[in-house]
Amino acid sequence: MDTGYDPTPLREHLIAELTEAGVLRSPIVTRAFGMVDRAQFVPEVDPEQAYSTGIVTVRRDGAGRGVSSMSSPIVHAAMLEVAEPAPGVRVLEVGSGGCNAALLAACVGDSGSVTTTDVDPEIIARVERLFPFAQFPTVRAELWDAWESVGRTDGEFDLIVVTVECPTLPDSLLTSLAVGGRIVAPVTIHGVRKCIVLDRLADGLRGRVEFDCGFVAARGHGAAGYDTRAVRETGEHTQVLRETGVPAPSEKELLSSGTILSADDSGISLAVDRSPSDLWLWMFSEIAPMASWASLGLRRLGGFTGLSPLGTPVLSDRDGFAFLGWPGPVREQVDRIDVPVRGGAATGPDLARRLAEAAASWLEAGEPGRPECLLVPRDEPSPIDGPTTFRSSLGATADLVIKRAEG
Repeated sequence: MDTGYDPTPLREHLIAELTEAGVLRSPIVTRAFGMVDRAQFVPEVDPEQAYSTGIVTVRRDGAGRGVSSMSSPIVHAAMLEVAEPAPGVRVLEVGSGGCNAALLAACVGDSGSVTTTDVDPEIIARVERLFPFAQFPTVRAELWDAWESVGRTDGEFDLIVVTVECPTLPDSLLTSLAVGGRIVAPVTIHGVRKCIVLDRLADGLRGRVEFDCGFVAARGHGAAGYDTRAVRETGEHTQVLRETGVPAPSEKELLSSGTILSADDSGISLAVDRSPSDLWLWMFSEIAPMASWASLGLRRLGGFTGLSPLGTPVLSDRDGFAFLGWPGPVREQVDRIDVPVRGGAATGPDLARRLAEAAASWLEAGEPGRPECLLVPRDEPSPIDGPTTFRSSLGATADLVIKRAEG
């Protein structure tokens, strides 16, 4: 498709930026970024915006929420680097937009194939209109719901890349992955959004929890996996995601939350360039068997701020709750920030103390990340079950068992 401009300078600048940041690492993914013109998938915006590191929303629902977007090139690169697509690989993409399918096609070459799918016929029509099929003839776009258990053959794909947020991983999707294949998917673990990588081995699916990520929510049958309750609808759409049967805090309780342990008293500190999600995954292995976790959907709730914009887990029982708060403006250049614990109700102080103790053990272990994970049938033991593991539901029949990383 003739876009009427030369994309080379923009591509070269983006590749240099991502390489310097350590996001682009492998020659095959770097080469793919040099072959794909991001701007042709979002003709509504200027090429400079298409090549920025931001997200470009291309479709919204009636409430104004984004339902399709072109992800940041940082996310594209990060997912491709862990997916490791190679020439000849058969790829399934769940959640279509065109750009990521083109990058995958550039990696797998003419000896491979890419099937990009979506539940929205308008999105598929858009991809079919904008996609450079002449450049990447082994790509096809299909209208398909990955959560509908039909239409795929066992072992049909060597690589599955999911680009919508997964409340569950459906069995029909997993069985379409060949032995030796890999699935890369964004999942929610007790309210924490992470990208996981699972390899299908002879005895099951095993891999690692990799990096933070946020995608548009799954729709169609996939939307049924969300268990959400709006706590307060504001411009920032704060919500609570409930992970267990223990009631999440009410709106009144959350809005009246106070500081239980100040930033100076909690003993919790975090590097300013480090996501708190690795700390939370460690905490889940320390505390999850004894209590319930929910998640504040965005950073600000009333006059009060949680630690992460992607969701701040809330430790709760029937009589109280506690979670890590944002310390407020950082007024000078520092390497680390001290984190307060906030909460309320009768057991709030005890829950805050448990959070602080779990955080202390993570700090003492050297702040490890990228824990091992394994997908196992519901209620069955796993080879990595033990005192340093916890389970997170990924559907009606499977759990993600996570073994915390050690320092």
